[in-house]
Amino acid sequence: MVNSVRGTIFSVRYDEKSRITTVTTEEGTVSSSPINSPEAAVMVTAGQSVQFDANGHVLSRSPINSPGKTVPSNSANAASGSGSTDRVPLKQYFSDARHEYYSTATKQGEQAAVGGGYKYVRIEGYVFRTQQPGTVPLKLYYSPARQDNFTTGTEQGEQAALGNGYKYVMDEGYLYPTERPGTVPLKLYYNPATHDNFTTATTEGDRDALANGYKFAWIEGYLFPAYRR
Repeated sequence: MVNSVRGTIFSVRYDEKSRITTVTTEEGTVSSSPINSPEAAVMVTAGQSVQFDANGHVLSRSPINSPGKTVPSNSANAASGSGSTDRVPLKQYFSDARHEYYSTATKQGEQAAVGGGYKYVRIEGYVFRTQQPGTVPLKLYYSPARQDNFTTGTEQGEQAALGNGYKYVMDEGYLYPTERPGTVPLKLYYNPATHDNFTTATTEGDRDALANGYKFAWIEGYLFPAYRR
């Protein structure tokens, strides 16, 4: 469906029940042309989300960070699914000085990361900015002693954080506790040498973790994937 990409970070989600495809662009521009459709190619620019029906017709176009402002092409937009325009990227940062990964989906978290000398790595996936039916909060904890940021969406993670002296900071977003169509697992890795907790939902993240002595711990929840090309 996506014909060409220019330095773009984007995601494509297909809902089997409604047969609606959603193309969301975080950075750059995507040229999307539905297969076997008379419709002309649609440009999806940074910060936009466009939905197509099974015949390739555009149902809606909306800003990804502005829930409730979707501009529908027709009434079929009602079948698009809950919270489709309320997703924000879960971004990965890394500190060379601390040897620590930090994933955040908030402006506050980004500012803290950049202010602390962390470097942007990639988008791990997309979480909901506000709570949607069936979702749980993705919470950020921090340990001053370990200088470690720990993002978790499970009770097991919270207990591990509190049991090791971490303090709650804020909610980074919301994700599903169990697998849903179109979602991928957010995996937690732990490095016993550096005491760093690392959450990732990409194959690149898996490779980074295993190549640097991290061990898989558990799945923190399920979020929507990000594709980088």
